[in-house]
Amino acid sequence: MRLSSRQIALIKQAVHDLVGAGADLRLFGSRTHDDVRGGDIDLWVSSPVTLANRVWLGAQLTARLQMTLGDQRIDVRLVDPATTLTAIDTVAQQQGIRLT
Repeated sequence: MRLSSRQIALIKQAVHDLVGAGADLRLFGSRTHDDVRGGDIDLWVSSPVTLANRVWLGAQLTARLQMTLGDQRIDVRLVDPATTLTAIDTVAQQQGIRLT
C-alpha cells in the first residue's frame, strides 16, 4: 500500500469527523499496489446510516483531504444505505484495503 502511516491517520481522522466512527473506509485502485507508480488516492467510504446530504458531505471530505494531504488527486466514493451500488462499489469492497 502506497500511503504513509501519517496519511492514513489523517484520512481516518477526516472520515471519523465528517462521516462518523462507524464508517467503513477502504483504499482501492492503484495505491494498493506497491509496484505501481503514481495514481490518485481512491477512497471508498460507507456509512451505516443514511446521510442527509451525501454528495455535499463527499465534496467536503475530498476538500478537507486535499487541504490536509496536499494538492493531489483524491477520489472519494461515499455510500450509505440509500445509495444504489455500482460496479465500482463491488470492486472497492472486494479488492480494497480496509483502513478502519
